[in-house]
Amino acid sequence: MTIKKLEELISNAILRKEGFEFEEFVVYIYKIVYGDDFLGVASGGGDDGNDGTNGNILIQVYGPADLKGTNAISKMNEDYTKAKEKWDFSGWHYVVNTKLKDAPAKLVSAVLELKENEKPIEIELIDSSRLIGLIMDAWQNDNSSHLKIYSLLNFDVNIDNFKDFDKISKVIDFIADIDEVKSIDVFVNFGGVQFFQGKDEKIDINIKTEQFKIFFIEIVKNARVTIEEFKDKIGEEYLDEVGEYIKKKYIALLKSMDEEHAIMETYQKIYEKLNNDHNLSIALWIVIGYFFDICDIGKKDNGNG
Repeated sequence: MTIKKLEELISNAILRKEGFEFEEFVVYIYKIVYGDDFLGVASGGGDDGNDGTNGNILIQVYGPADLKGTNAISKMNEDYTKAKEKWDFSGWHYVVNTKLKDAPAKLVSAVLELKENEKPIEIELIDSSRLIGLIMDAWQNDNSSHLKIYSLLNFDVNIDNFKDFDKISKVIDFIADIDEVKSIDVFVNFGGVQFFQGKDEKIDINIKTEQFKIFFIEIVKNARVTIEEFKDKIGEEYLDEVGEYIKKKYIALLKSMDEEHAIMETYQKIYEKLNNDHNLSIALWIVIGYFFDICDIGKKDNGNG
């Protein structure tokens, strides 16, 4: 992923997210930046001014639909007071969704005043620009963060009702027209991946990244219904060719990486040849998910590939 594309995805997410959704987004970013020991704090019944902490840095997140300086200041003062009474911390971050704009002058002034009055606690205002900077720095300085960041920015979509045949058809048309697909004449057995047909947990491919795991399970669950609805229009032979291509790509990638990254790279290597279209992206995931669910990608209940 290019730096320009990364920044575009982060910016779009910030513009789209508000309230609790923005809070979850921020907590996940802090987990990426500060490690898995950074914990989110459930807000049910009150979070005592703490949306997440690692025992050192504590964050309070504010993502209103319409940011007003006066309201942001009131929330800041109220939450900081509660946090100071209930929690131990040496750094306090007030993360505000400014929707890619500068923070209101009144808010900046209030944060600076609080920062001066509360020394030695390190108080910071994290606006949209600084939030983008946190992710960009992690991406550029820590290769192990790439999959987590990719998951954060790509797998928060609702695919339950995605049945756009035109988009799916375009993806399948594209894949099936690739020369490599036309030349496939052997069956590839996915014997190394467990596959459980007809159960809630349909696949077990050692996905470690939680957000990707949730997303991919949902993809697989929805793929069968979506593709089966249009199967007759697509054609069995056509689908078989597409499936063989996806399997061949996946098997080749498994030689140099684990299952989780191989799935991601299978998607990426196909999608990078498509137009930059969000619906095409989801359609491609559904096509890939279909072949992990329906076709011989893995072991069936009887243990045969």
